[in-house]
Parts: sequence; structure tokens; C-alpha cells
Amino acid sequence: MKKNFILAASVAAFAFTATPVWADVEIRIVGASAFRQATLDTIKSLFDSEVAPNPNPALAKGYSYAHDKAPGDYKSSKRSVWRGNFPGVDGITTIRCTFTGSVEGIRAIAVTDGTYDETFLANSTLAVSGENANATTQTGKLPAKFAFSDVYQTSTPIVSPVLNPADARVGVVTFTPLANESAPAGLNNLTSQQARALFTAGLQPLSIFTGVSGEVDEDNYNYVVAIGRSDSSGTRTTFLAEIGYGITNLVQQYIATENSGTDQVTDVRLTWANGPYSSTVWGYDLEGNGGYESGGDLRAAFGRKTDSVTLTSADGTQTFPIGKAYLVTFLSTGDARSAMSGGAKQLAFNGVKIDASNLPLSAADQAKVVNGSYTAWGYEHLYYNGSLSTDEGSVYQAIKDSIPSYISTSGNGIPFDSMAVSRADDGGTVAPIF
Repeated sequence: MKKNFILAASVAAFAFTATPVWADVEIRIVGASAFRQATLDTIKSLFDSEVAPNPNPALAKGYSYAHDKAPGDYKSSKRSVWRGNFPGVDGITTIRCTFTGSVEGIRAIAVTDGTYDETFLANSTLAVSGENANATTQTGKLPAKFAFSDVYQTSTPIVSPVLNPADARVGVVTFTPLANESAPAGLNNLTSQQARALFTAGLQPLSIFTGVSGEVDEDNYNYVVAIGRSDSSGTRTTFLAEIGYGITNLVQQYIATENSGTDQVTDVRLTWANGPYSSTVWGYDLEGNGGYESGGDLRAAFGRKTDSVTLTSADGTQTFPIGKAYLVTFLSTGDARSAMSGGAKQLAFNGVKIDASNLPLSAADQAKVVNGSYTAWGYEHLYYNGSLSTDEGSVYQAIKDSIPSYISTSGNGIPFDSMAVSRADDGGTVAPIF
């Protein structure tokens, strides 16, 4: 009896030690929102491909995900969490995404002392399987290792450590200038010269853009007003580089106040220091240099009319009624499309225009980017800090390899391999690839 007991115990021990040890992996992604839809479509498709149960009973239900938008609208979420089977990875894979901004994302993964860690959705927001929408419960601050960026690391103040890989490009993100709904027919193009003048002073006479001198007289000054993003934004960085302004140079920008329940913007206020619209990445938290945190935040203002606008100083104490004023900004084509659906007007850039109202871009418009006649674009990068474990490397490579198939359909960019031209840095000379 004792011998049989020992034998049974030995078999049981062997069975226990032969059970695979499942190693779980967690991936945290921050940074630019320009490729958000393509990224989340990619992540979902990869989890979808592994829905069938594997030998790990904890994953019998495939995967689940949660996000902070309405049901079915995961593609536009700022925060999401995905958990389940992932191709090429044993055990449970958790992917958390918090889209903040290009420069902010690079800073978050490069500075590892916790100062710039981000919050993510908590596991408690996940359903047993499938989708859980309108999730709000967040984690505490957590470090991230991966970041999307519309700009090269060298276009940010975070130069050390040098992030990996050496070539992190995953595609090309396109941008377009916009005016608000009531913009006149003559305001239809933005040149680099006009943009430099506008964002240096914050406002310029409409005649500079239309060439019609009668639109400005001593009794009726019609202005164009600069509206833009904070310096954590890759959109702002790309724009300032593209127009030859200088990424680190100070700008003058305004925040629009919408009259609730109407189709009007009533007030534009110069951005103020130490406030919600501050620019802090380069250390220049100064009046006028701030801007909107995201493209989504400023889109609504561009679907409003500006028939009677008051200009307000940064401290809010001085007001100047200026009559008609027209807002101008620079957005990714995806954000531009959303703004245009609300009434915003797209402008050409240096005389060349792509139609952002119907995305993905037409073959003819894609050709303008691919062949170099339309230059308002930058590379989208997927960086990571340090080295990767085998499982981290598998997830990273799967996303990087799969994302090109979703870039065109998201409407915000061009697959990297489609380009016939290239540029060495943000705002650099666009030249053919030989």
C-alpha cells in the first residue's frame, strides 16, 4: 500500500510539473492619436484571429475589451484595454492604450522616473468576453514602453535615451488646413508665408489671405485668427516644421468659446499661462503659446459661424469687439473630416488640395502625397524604450506588420511602402526615392 501511494504521488507530481507554465505579457501604448483607428483596428483583428480556445483554460472565451466611448465606437477611444489570446504569445496578453500626443508620448516612455507616466483603463472595466463601452475606471499612473509619434524623436526636447528601433516608421500621416464654417469663398488656401505671419501675431487681416483690399477698412476689420494645438502635439510640431516656422519658436494662438445652443463662436481668448491649454513640453508656458490638447477638442469650434466675435486678452480682463473673424487651424485629415462634417471648410495648402471630406483619400489625392506634390505630411513612428522580451517583441512586430493594411481605410494616412518620395526629417525636403 505504501509503495502504491508513493507511485501515485510521483505520477501526480509529474503531471503537475508537466503542465505548461503560462507567461502573461502586458503592453502599454501611449502617444499620437493620428493612427488611433488603424491601431485599434489592428489590435482587434489580431485578437480576433486567436478567438479559438487554446490549452490555457483561463482563455476559453477568447478575449474581451473595454473603452471609453459609446458601444461600437472603440476606434475613436482615448483609452482602451484588450485582454486575451494573442497570436504567437502563450498565456494572457493585455494591451492598454492611452492616446495623449506625439511629443507627450515620447516623453512618457523616455523618462522612466514616473514623472510622466499615464493612466490607463483598469482590468475591472473588462466584461467576461466581448465589448464593454463607456468605461471610466482607470488605473493609477503606470509606465509605458511603446509610443506612437507623428514626428521624429529629434523633433522633441527628449533626446536621451535614443528610442528604438532605429527606423520606427509605420506609415505616413497626412494633414490639412481648415477654416471655420462661415469662411468666405476667397479664403480657400493657406501658404507657408501666410501661416508664418498668422501664427507669429495670432491674427491677420482677411485681405492677406484673399487679396481683396476692400475687406478691411477702419470701420470693419475682418480678421483671420490662429487656433491650434499645445506643444505636446505632433500635429503642431509637423505644422511648424512644414511651414518653416521653427518647432521651438513661440506662437500666438486663441481658444474659441462656443455659444451653447447656437451655431456661433462669440469669443476668442488668447491662451493663458498656467491654465488648461498650457504648452509645457519645451518649457515655454507663456501667454499665447498654449493650445488645445487634442484635435477632437477644437473640431467643434470649426463647425460654428463667427459673425460677431470679441477678442479677449489672456488674463480675461480686456475685450475688443472685432466683428467678423475667421478661424484657421491645421489638423490631421481624420480630424479634418470630422470637423468638415460639422461645417468646417477645408483649405488648400500652398495651392494643392486633397479632399478630406470623403476618406479614405481618392486614388488621385493619394497620388499627390505619394508623388510629392502635396507636402503636408509626416511619418508615423512606433517607438519603444530599451529592449523587448520575446513576447513583447512578438506583439510589437505583429502590430507593426499588420497596421499598414488598416492605414488607408482609416483615412488618416498612406502605407509606408506606397511612397515614391521621402524626407529625412520633419518639414524636410521632399525628394524622390531612388
